[in-house]
Amino acid sequence: PRITGWPLAATIAIGVAGFAGNLCFALASRAGLLTVVAVFASLFPAVTVLLGRLVHKERLSTLQMAGVLQVLGGVVLMALAT
Repeated sequence: PRITGWPLAATIAIGVAGFAGNLCFALASRAGLLTVVAVFASLFPAVTVLLGRLVHKERLSTLQMAGVLQVLGGVVLMALAT
């Protein structure tokens, strides 16, 4: 099937964002501490959960919300430590 209109634009945006994310990861790996870069790169599940909440109005369980808050707290602590 042929993709046109809004789904085509969304597909292109996802591809561009994926490429940009991989490029940023590669550049950060070369320029910074790989341990810090790897931790930040592993945050994509929390981003997915937050986008599901914002875009699709999905409800987060208490456990999911606690997990997202812990991840974000960890990022803050890492940023303060470096």
